[in-house]
Amino acid sequence: MMEKESRYAMVFCGLTQAEFKRFPSLFQERLWQEALQVCNHFTEKQYALLSDTLLSIANQQQFIIGHDRSVNAHINQVTELLEILVTYQEHPLPTNRHDAFNFGLRANKMLRKRQLDKDYFVPQEKFVAVCQQLIALSPP
Repeated sequence: MMEKESRYAMVFCGLTQAEFKRFPSLFQERLWQEALQVCNHFTEKQYALLSDTLLSIANQQQFIIGHDRSVNAHINQVTELLEILVTYQEHPLPTNRHDAFNFGLRANKMLRKRQLDKDYFVPQEKFVAVCQQLIALSPP
């Protein structure tokens, strides 16, 4: 899945039916964990603010399939990277959180571009900037 503005990607491979049924809570948990890991330069107070903010907005997430052609193109890039790693370089599918996060680190450092942007950007950097904005906008 991919966040529309930052184009930050998260992969979920090998989900069982039971896991898929609770996908919103699974996503919320992974989003929180990944945000705290990629924002590793935040202070303890910033982590606390980010954690509270993410938990509150994660409940409001919308999951849309195939809605935006540009997002779909970027998802296809991530899918192609995964296919290359698994099929041609014989890496295992990232089915656990740790492996999925490590794959995401690689995928989220690929340059992306949106029509609205003048230049290319790195999704992980843009995601960290979004997290910083969330902290700045959170009530004291």
